[in-house]
Amino acid sequence: MENLEQPQITEENLEETTEETTEEITDNETEETTEENKFDPDKFTPEIKEPFKLDKITDDDDDDMDSEDKARMQKQFEKGSRSIVARQQSFEDQQSVNNIILNQPELRKYQSLALKYMKSHTTLTAQDAMSIASAKDQQKIGALKERKAQAKVARTVTPGTSYRKSSNGPKDWSRATSKEIETQIARAKGQRIWSI
Repeated sequence: MENLEQPQITEENLEETTEETTEEITDNETEETTEENKFDPDKFTPEIKEPFKLDKITDDDDDDMDSEDKARMQKQFEKGSRSIVARQQSFEDQQSVNNIILNQPELRKYQSLALKYMKSHTTLTAQDAMSIASAKDQQKIGALKERKAQAKVARTVTPGTSYRKSSNGPKDWSRATSKEIETQIARAKGQRIWSI
C-alpha cells in the first residue's frame, strides 16, 4: 500500500488547486477518519474460560465389556466425580481471582461477588468477573489511585534546591584577592598557571 503525501491546501496555493484535487483530499481525509472510528465486532473474540473436565475412561484392552457397559461405567464415573470437578473448578476460580487481587489490591472487596459471577457463568474469566463486580466503583477506584499518586508526588518534591552548586552570576572582582586577580590575568594572556 503506497503512502503518498497529499498536498496541503493553504491560502497561497488555493488559487492553483482545482476542484478535483480539493475533492480528492477531502475524500481521503473522510475515509481515514471513518476507518479509524469503525469497530468490527466480527473481528473481536472474547476470552472464554474452559471449564475443568476429567478425562474419559479409555480401556481398550478389556474385550469382555461391550459398549453399553462402557457407557454405563462412564456415566457412573462422571456422576461420582462431579464433586471433585466442582471443587477443582472452584479452586481454579479462587486462584485466578487471587492473582488479580495481588496485582490490584483495591479490588479485594469485590472478590466474593466475582466468584459468584464465575460460578453462575462457567465460561466467564476472572478478569471479566472482577470488571463486572467492580463496574459501579471503577471511577471511584481510579480517583483514589490518582489521589494516592498525587500525594506520593507531593511527598517526594524537593523545595526547589538543586544538587549542583549554584553560581551567583559573574565573579565580583571588587572583592577578589590579589592572587585571584593575578591568576585571571595569566589565563587571559595564555600563560601557564602554577599553583603553590
